[in-house]
Amino acid sequence: MWPFNHKNDKRVGQTPEEVQQFYAAERRERAGIAWLLALGTVIATIVLAAALYFTGRWLWQTITNKDDSSSTSQTTETDNEFENIQREIDEALSDNEEKDADKKKLADQPKSSDTKPENLPDTGPGDVLALFILVSITGTAAHAFAFARSNKSSKV
Repeated sequence: MWPFNHKNDKRVGQTPEEVQQFYAAERRERAGIAWLLALGTVIATIVLAAALYFTGRWLWQTITNKDDSSSTSQTTETDNEFENIQREIDEALSDNEEKDADKKKLADQPKSSDTKPENLPDTGPGDVLALFILVSITGTAAHAFAFARSNKSSKV
């Protein structure tokens, strides 16, 4: 019976030696080509993904007119505020006559962790989420439209 007794088939040894050598060499070449193709595909995928990422990032920043320098200026302003507060504390402690009055004044001031900055930097997660939702809805609608159209043409 064909699908079950293929190991007992007597035709296996009937191929000439040259043909068997050819098949063995062809299998080795196929394996080498398969590995080379797999490696090339992985490299091409990585390059394509990086190109899409950086192109999309550049396009998004161009459309929204956002610069990377905004987060740096926020950090610099915060550092300057900290230095100013530190300088004020040092001056207040250096004056022995006004020491008690300055301590009371500094104690009445709110802590830096209690104050909130007026403008929080927009780091973009909300924009990315909105873009993801928009693309998902658009893709779903396009797929549904194309699928409905292909079903209509197959029924006709």
